[in-house]
Amino acid sequence: MVNELKSKRILKICRPLKSTFLTIAICLCGISMPLMAQVFGFKIPESRKKVELPFQFKNGFIILDLVFDNKVPMKFIFDTGAEYTIITQKEIPDILGIEYTKEYRIMGSDMKTELVAYLARGVSFSHKDFEAYKQDIFVLKEDYFHFDEFTGLNIYGIIGANFFRNLVLEINYKRQIITFYRPDQFKIQNRKGFSEFDISIYRGKPYLNCELEILDGQVLPIKLLIDTGASLGLLLHSDSTGILQTPSNAIPGHIGNGLGGQLKGFLGRVNRLQLNEFHFDSFITSFQEINETLDTSLLNSRNGLIGNPLLSRFTIIIDYIRNKMYLKPIYKYNKGFTYDRSGLNLMADGDFLESFVVHNVISNSPADLAGLRKGDRLISFNRLGARLYSLSRINAILRKKPGKKIRVKIRRGEEKILIKFALKDLV
Repeated sequence: MVNELKSKRILKICRPLKSTFLTIAICLCGISMPLMAQVFGFKIPESRKKVELPFQFKNGFIILDLVFDNKVPMKFIFDTGAEYTIITQKEIPDILGIEYTKEYRIMGSDMKTELVAYLARGVSFSHKDFEAYKQDIFVLKEDYFHFDEFTGLNIYGIIGANFFRNLVLEINYKRQIITFYRPDQFKIQNRKGFSEFDISIYRGKPYLNCELEILDGQVLPIKLLIDTGASLGLLLHSDSTGILQTPSNAIPGHIGNGLGGQLKGFLGRVNRLQLNEFHFDSFITSFQEINETLDTSLLNSRNGLIGNPLLSRFTIIIDYIRNKMYLKPIYKYNKGFTYDRSGLNLMADGDFLESFVVHNVISNSPADLAGLRKGDRLISFNRLGARLYSLSRINAILRKKPGKKIRVKIRRGEEKILIKFALKDLV
């Protein structure tokens, strides 16, 4: 009877993925602990030179379907910007009877909040013939992410660098395939269209040196983390170098969520981001101010990060062993980026994430000037019931061209209110 109740509970926890979108920076800036003694990661069978692992590219995230501890199918974010693999909901390992050996403190992505995590040893992850046995992972004491509310994605963890930093990986966003190569079997020769970059690897995370042209025309050399766990294109840390400042015309707001809660910052533009021969002009950028008390060694002297909206314009190969990265651009790789033009930040709610609540409104944005407030609950969106939409679909509409008319009916307390506004560029 106990096992039956456990199975029913596990099935309830692992409910289907629901499509949504919200820019969320998942960037663990450091872990105050020594390296774990046993780190094995994904193993490629001796008979194979490479293994392909399919993924879903949803809402700016690379999402893997893996079986956790040989029992529970779960969805994980594939995150080159995280050093360790993390389970975000302790309830599942508890149900499976997994034991914890030690408590640790993790620095949150708000750069100031310390969070509690437990070390679990000897757990496994698998997908068909691609397996990782006897892994050391972290299990968060509390669900600090709240993925279900802020993204509508039923994701229960992050696959970090300790699973793949001894391999060569290729991310093909178009095919939605990650290919893992045995380092001694990988050769870049005869691969047409790839440009080579020197990168540095620190604590399993890849960093790229590039150039940034800010609004006054100055060109700065900067170091950026290559972060497939971030669904924003470019994040810069203001004051991380003397003249890297938040633009005066940037707008304050909520730039994402991560370990530790909301990430506050600014949205603005930079003149140009230059990655060798590749460039991105007038690029929408998030700016985050660094806590003055932060030990900046946790950031490895980086000035920011590059996330999936930009990375997905390439096929990417990261060779962790030889400190190399290779990029193959898609056609018109730097054209057609879309951004929110409403100032409205929604979160999913309800047992099946089928309702939507206003979480934040950017000051002086179309949504703010029209009268939308935090806590408003959507009844209808553009004349259709809100339950007929996914969060990702609503956010895609809010990124349409300037002038697009938006009509929402909301519930505020006992009152129903019809609100209309038109989209416009915010920065």
